[in-house]
Amino acid sequence: MFRGNWGPVRSAVLIGGFVAVLRFSGCPFIDLVDARAVDFRFLQRGPMAASEQVAIVAIDDRSIEEVGRWPWPRPTQAQLLRVISSGDPSVVAFDIVQSESTAPIDPGAVIARLDGLGGDTVAMVQRALASQSQPDTHLSEALRESGRSILGYYVDFQTDDETSSPSPAVDTFSLVRQSGQKLSSRVPTATRAVTNLPALREAAYGQGFFNVLPDRADGMVRRVPLVIRLGADHAVPLSMSAARAHLGHPPATISFAEFGVSEVRLGDIEIPTAEDGQLMLNYRGKGKTFEHYSATDLLSGATDPSVLRGRVVLVGVTATGVADMRVTPFDGFFPGVEVHATAIDNILRRDFVWQPKWLVVSEIAAIVFGGLFLGVALGIFRGWWGALTAAALLFAYLAGSQWAFETHGYVFSVLYPVVAFGAIFGTVNIQHYISEERERRRTRRMLELYLSPSMAEFVSERPERLHLGGQRRSMTVLFSDIRGFTSISEQMSPEALVECLNVYLGKMTDAVFATGGMLDKYIGDAVMAVWGAPLPSDHHERQAIRTALDMIEALAEFNQEAAERGWPELRIGVGINTGEMVFGNMGSEHHMSLTVMGDQVNVAARLEGLTSMYGAPIIISEATLAGAGEDVHSRELDLVKVKGKGRAVRIFEVYDPRRIDPAYLDAYAAGLAAYRLQDWLVAGDCFDRALAAKPGDVAAELFLERCAAYAVAPPGADWDGATALTKK
Repeated sequence: MFRGNWGPVRSAVLIGGFVAVLRFSGCPFIDLVDARAVDFRFLQRGPMAASEQVAIVAIDDRSIEEVGRWPWPRPTQAQLLRVISSGDPSVVAFDIVQSESTAPIDPGAVIARLDGLGGDTVAMVQRALASQSQPDTHLSEALRESGRSILGYYVDFQTDDETSSPSPAVDTFSLVRQSGQKLSSRVPTATRAVTNLPALREAAYGQGFFNVLPDRADGMVRRVPLVIRLGADHAVPLSMSAARAHLGHPPATISFAEFGVSEVRLGDIEIPTAEDGQLMLNYRGKGKTFEHYSATDLLSGATDPSVLRGRVVLVGVTATGVADMRVTPFDGFFPGVEVHATAIDNILRRDFVWQPKWLVVSEIAAIVFGGLFLGVALGIFRGWWGALTAAALLFAYLAGSQWAFETHGYVFSVLYPVVAFGAIFGTVNIQHYISEERERRRTRRMLELYLSPSMAEFVSERPERLHLGGQRRSMTVLFSDIRGFTSISEQMSPEALVECLNVYLGKMTDAVFATGGMLDKYIGDAVMAVWGAPLPSDHHERQAIRTALDMIEALAEFNQEAAERGWPELRIGVGINTGEMVFGNMGSEHHMSLTVMGDQVNVAARLEGLTSMYGAPIIISEATLAGAGEDVHSRELDLVKVKGKGRAVRIFEVYDPRRIDPAYLDAYAAGLAAYRLQDWLVAGDCFDRALAAKPGDVAAELFLERCAAYAVAPPGADWDGATALTKK
């Protein structure tokens, strides 16, 4: 049952609320770890097939080995473009910038060095030089002939140079809506653009920037910018320019709302971006997931250009030591050109991974309500059940969010709910531990009122050993009482009486605890103690007898102190009995007491009452003596029938052999035997000898009186030697 345990719920509400606020405002460290957790989502999903609409013409290691080191001469690049265009691709996009002119060759200087050669040789060289005198022209002509080429360029974010306005050939967005002047401030702002040569720009179909902005924390490329502010305009990236050309040049529009970019569209395709205009990439797998065609194979004719028909072709460098390599969730050495291919493929196939605006609200709701559920559950379940509940909740969230990622592309946060649920689970368990430790200390303090400190600690540390509510087992109970306490109390002031009792009861309690007994209760000046509870004991009879002897010694010490303080001398009687009793927490729901109950408890109380009658400080039952062993010094006192009991009980006195005459013991035992044989004269003579050995012995005097009475009026034929008691 819940039982009104609101502590876990309060903790869950506070922690859930704090993490929800943190999720809304963002935390750099958590965001970084969360981003890496999203990387794991890709790995968990696994690779997927790339679209056949996108292909890559790679200037790879073999191309550089066969054609020459990069960058290639412009005529060679022009030749490559013509070969690609012959295959009739939809668009050719260059992940390369041609920003510097190639220095033309001076024909005169070369021919001067050929002085002395034959005329035919000189003419041949002149014709070759004429073709190389304007190398950039070859590429611009090839671009113009292609009519479908998009050139890449890059922007600079750090230079202090004055920002240049983009060329008309640079693709830009049409601004659809902007509610304020500062709304686009989240978008990366470039200070200048490093574009292609004017002749190349004019010949190309368009231009797009190819900048990639890795995460600053770990250098991972998870997003690409779709929007960059360049002067007064917002430039379009190479990937989007290529996709736009492939789709027939639909309008590219951008809208701003209260918190930044609200919408990026390419015709009827809505491209989900963050408020800074970046697109989260839905990676297909490791490098070369897209089809790569070696540039040298196209130039040599080893690859038929027709394989590029109708496709978006990206031209980029992948050669080792030259290529622009990136780190992605799938690959630590991923070609930069394939990053743009991934973005194009995402746009064309419209299978984005994204975080819609409502997703953050959903995460916050999951954190708050999931945390609240966990708080309620942990208020009910503890231990393994609580851990399983927390694990089930976390698994449900992770599994559900992974399903949403793989089927709909929704990127739910991993770490924020994990932090919330983990913090709630940890905090509540710490609270449980503190509460249990506090309860354990409180229980130990309570138990120390009944048990010795060592026993109290043992029980509190092992509560499973203590079963409350009623157990029946063999135990030994002790009652001790001050003789004549009423007359003593009349001689003392209330304050002195209380102080005297406190000192006395303290010594008696110490004696109980010293042998591992449980203090059951104080009954006025009386002490009730139990052995064999709350934990079973194999020697509870011996422990109780040892305690009784220690009480007598402690009483002697007390009387010495009492004499010094002017208190009266005390005498006590101790009764001990062993048998089956019920031990448990007895009482009502409003007040309970840890105690023992049963007929054998009452017998012990009656035996304590007999101590004054027989003049014996310690009286034990036959059952206690039988369980105590042979080394207990005792003598049989009598066979009695206590009031309310039909069965006679043999009672014994425990004595200190140093303080009793053996002659007394022998005479008393002989007198008791003759008494039970109804030989009153012999019995009387034996008890006389006992009194001679121990003058004033109450028990011997009692039996002398009985012998004299029975000599005059013998008992009936059914007499069994037992003394029937009429008082408790």
